[in-house]
Amino acid sequence: MDRLPQELVIDILSRLPISTIMQSKSVNRAWRILIRNQVFVNMHFKRMVENDPSFILQIRDQPIQNQLYFGDFSSHPNDRNVTIITKKLTMLPLLTNFILVSSCNGLLCLRGTHRSLGLICIYNPFTRDSIELPKLIAKGPSHQVGVLGFGLDATTSKYKVVEVSYKRIYRASPSHVVRPVNRLAPQIIAPSSIDSEVHILTVGNGSPTRRNLGSFPFHFMCQKSQVLVNGKLHWISYPRGSKAYLAIMSFDLGNEQFKEVPRPDCISSDRQFHELVVLRGCLSAVCFDYDNEELEIWVMKEYDVKESWVKEFSIGTYLPKILQPDERESLDSSMFYMPKTCMRILCQLRSGGILLEYKIKALFVYDPHCRTFQNFQLTFEGIPRCFTLAVHVASLNWTDTFIEAPRNHRKKTNREMDCLPRELVPEILSRLPIPSLVQSKSVCRAWRIFIQDQEFIDKHFKRMIDNDPSFILQIIGNPIQNQLYFGDFSSHPNGGNVMITKKLTIPPLSNFHLVSSCNGLLCLRFTHPSFGLCIYNPFTRDYIELPKIITKNPASHHGSVLGFGLDPTKKKYKVVEVSYKGIACRTLPRRVAISSMRRPPLTAAYASSIESEVYILTVGSPTWRNLGRFPFHFMWQKSQVLVHGKLHWIYYPDTINATDLIMSFDLANEQFNEFDRRFHELVVLRGCLSAVSSDNEGLEIWVMKEYDVRESWVKEFSIGTYVPRILQPNDQCESSNNSRFYLPKRSIRVLCQLRSGGILLEYRNKALVIYDPHCRIFHDLQVTFAGISTYFRIVVHVASLNWIETT
Repeated sequence: MDRLPQELVIDILSRLPISTIMQSKSVNRAWRILIRNQVFVNMHFKRMVENDPSFILQIRDQPIQNQLYFGDFSSHPNDRNVTIITKKLTMLPLLTNFILVSSCNGLLCLRGTHRSLGLICIYNPFTRDSIELPKLIAKGPSHQVGVLGFGLDATTSKYKVVEVSYKRIYRASPSHVVRPVNRLAPQIIAPSSIDSEVHILTVGNGSPTRRNLGSFPFHFMCQKSQVLVNGKLHWISYPRGSKAYLAIMSFDLGNEQFKEVPRPDCISSDRQFHELVVLRGCLSAVCFDYDNEELEIWVMKEYDVKESWVKEFSIGTYLPKILQPDERESLDSSMFYMPKTCMRILCQLRSGGILLEYKIKALFVYDPHCRTFQNFQLTFEGIPRCFTLAVHVASLNWTDTFIEAPRNHRKKTNREMDCLPRELVPEILSRLPIPSLVQSKSVCRAWRIFIQDQEFIDKHFKRMIDNDPSFILQIIGNPIQNQLYFGDFSSHPNGGNVMITKKLTIPPLSNFHLVSSCNGLLCLRFTHPSFGLCIYNPFTRDYIELPKIITKNPASHHGSVLGFGLDPTKKKYKVVEVSYKGIACRTLPRRVAISSMRRPPLTAAYASSIESEVYILTVGSPTWRNLGRFPFHFMWQKSQVLVHGKLHWIYYPDTINATDLIMSFDLANEQFNEFDRRFHELVVLRGCLSAVSSDNEGLEIWVMKEYDVRESWVKEFSIGTYVPRILQPNDQCESSNNSRFYLPKRSIRVLCQLRSGGILLEYRNKALVIYDPHCRIFHDLQVTFAGISTYFRIVVHVASLNWIETT
């Protein structure tokens, strides 16, 4: 653990949030040098871009106007809570008062005001590095800075600041006299009494000085309209002397030329666009529809192609809760009297929601699927009234890092990166997903030993539980029935309704059936000819075949129900099998012979002829133990869940006209216990025992808030009927009477609840659907396989490095 390969260290650390990295900056000199290494900085930044954005907020209230805060959605452990916890940032002593201009690659551009007027600084709020840029030399009292632009020239990897300054011109000549136009600007001429000049400054280029690019015959609407896309700065502008024509003007940081970008077709007498924004890397424009009082967001799918403008979203009017009634009444007399200037589009989240700012005072998310609004609560040290907000991807970037270091210095840095503190390594690795850890297993012997350390395995497993669950899928149907796939939602970079699966290596076994999952281990049952059992970790690829049950009359065995779980008192895994005997399949009704998932018609002859016995095996022990006869019958294998160290099934007593109830088996004292409650399916939601009841109208999900307390059952969700798109009409209707899922309650299986609050459902072993209980809508989930499969069996699985010591 003391020494790790340099490539592996960079890959591990690049997945950590910026706050965690900065806390480790003072560990030692080697660590301080590591976080400045440009290879690591670039890798870390690319990974941060894929996450939901973070934010920089500047307080607008006096006397704390020069204070910045950092906030992101990952700050709060519960995603269902709409609170953004902010962190106060250390400020620059050289700026007494300033305004936040923009953010680029983790760097902030700040402009001084009042006593610091004319001063411009580039600042990284996490590394606390800053650089003061030379002031613009004013040519008179009428000269003032208009708008600023800050971005990276991708061709030279240099940051540049563009400054458009205005000055009032007093002319004796008529206003219609034509002035010469600079080569930088489009050939549009309009009279004006305001002149403008464009200056540009390359940051970190020795002793930086401004270069004058000449006059510019356009005026920019406001600072906030500036966005950076494809290495070009963009503003909304209009020609001198006329605001009737609004244009999108771009400035290429590479060739330092202005160009007009084609506008969307939304511009008309009843529609005007007033803001630019970047959504998913595309230039987007916000228009206001005066007739319908809606904000329209148009996205340019292909840059600089007019025909690629598409209207993506329409957002209606909304007033956040934070605005008091007196503000509601005074909107007409406010500077924000027009709805189009009340709201500002900030970004699009990975979930698809649109983040908006209202009156520099409130944040809320608009869900375009449900067409609903959700307020965000901001927490500050103190209670500020107004703030300025900029979307910010936190980074370790700094301008000096683009200067290549000498070769001898790089070698010294590489040697120091090979060694990391022992305490820091488990903290870093425990945050990695299981596929990344498994890929690192073959790096070296030390690494292979490290990932098998039980203390690390436990720490990693606890962190994986906090994430959205992953899944194990088994293909149903010959000849690929013995194939397993691993899938999770984090596999898709856009976080959409897609589950990308990965084919897993399976043990050298004959055909098998996926029984259940516990702590990263799978219980598999061979279907024929042996009907044995196996415990398997699909990532470490370790497996163990369990001994068979020795019975006095094997020919009388006609089915069983299995349970697999961990005894928390002894830290031992146990397998429970309830074996049925004494009745031949030919005596059963036709539907019972087809599937063990259906409850058979209970007759007096049937009830008296069937017997069941309970066997238990402690994994690692050579023999099974017989716990005696069991006078109940479990409905189906999939109803088995593990909660609080107890296995649970739906069962019915061996009597006529009995109702379906819940039976638990304590893995510690090996005793059964009965729950007096009628359901047809069990599931675990947020660690609580939950049950599903149904009728022809849909499903109801009941949650036991306090385990083994009857009064704590609460109905949490009601889910209506829905047919996924993958189920074709002929498949759904024509074959429904012959299918084992011909009843609605058998068509749907509840799998789990996601961190977003959605309920994941499985339909007929063929489709996955996410039900949103807030909007009461369904989202079909696309499942991708290496090949084409029609049906699959799925279990919720928390991937882990766990294994069973049998010695």
